Amino acid sequence: MGLIVVLTSCNRDAERCLYMAEECMETEPGKAYKCLSEMEDVDNLSAEQRARYAFLCTQAMHKCHIPFTNDSLINVAVEYFTRHNKNHYAAKALLYKGVVHMQYGIKNLDKAEKAFVQSEKWFKGIEDNQYKAMLYDQYATLLSYRGRYRDALPYFKNAYFFYYKLDSFSEMFTACRRIANIYLHLRDMENAKAYYEKGLQYKDKVSSLLYYFYLKDYADYFSESKEYEKAEQ
Repeated sequence: MGLIVVLTSCNRDAERCLYMAEECMETEPGKAYKCLSEMEDVDNLSAEQRARYAFLCTQAMHKCHIPFTNDSLINVAVEYFTRHNKNHYAAKALLYKGVVHMQYGIKNLDKAEKAFVQSEKWFKGIEDNQYKAMLYDQYATLLSYRGRYRDALPYFKNAYFFYYKLDSFSEMFTACRRIANIYLHLRDMENAKAYYEKGLQYKDKVSSLLYYFYLKDYADYFSESKEYEKAEQ
């Protein structure tokens, strides 16, 4: 009887910590990570709590720029949520599995791409602008890294669409830049110019550093177009 009371109490404390981490993840990921790292008796969590803990730890590490050494943590979340058909959690866990493998380097890009493709399937029918924007942005970045620029274009455009719905100006600005850069690489000068100009509508809403790199790429466009005077401006 005493053991049952102790375990129940531990699970309630764990639930409070998991809830707190979820609530402050977007605004204070460092606080979320601290709360999760200080949790006691993790081995006594229920299977669902362990899966949530694994997902939230992975998410907090990514947001706090803490490097991953393996994918064992996120796999706990992926295996539980997919096995129990928790569609939304499964989609998000697979997204972060892709992110983890993206950080490993080139030898894990196949695993990252597989995770992103699976995540997209689990996201079907789910309204979640934030995570869908992240998924399409990450997947487009991976495809660009692999030199599959034409494949990357629709995913960057999807990312822009969801960032637009979120009013995420810096992300929209960056998406326009990346789309324009791909068109420039593909020598589609008309569309490259259109997206460079499209992004400029957000220039007053982004940091000076982002704007600097944007103008640097736009100057490359003018150089490629042999509009040297504009490039120098």
